[in-house]
Amino acid sequence: MLTVLTPAASQNLATPDTAKDELGVVGTADDAMIGRLIAQASDEISSFCDRVFIAETVRGTFNFDACL
Repeated sequence: MLTVLTPAASQNLATPDTAKDELGVVGTADDAMIGRLIAQASDEISSFCDRVFIAETVRGTFNFDACL
């Protein structure tokens, strides 16, 4: 079993600045929408892959009795 000790500050897989650079977007008019889209896409990717891609501190606990 894994227990998250220190969760990631954000689960987003990209930053708005990176997305804006890649898309060629200038200005701040679309920042809120870009942030929402990044959050939605990041959630979908994590759910589909059933894992977290962001670095977190975790503790693993193993029950060796269950292996017998």
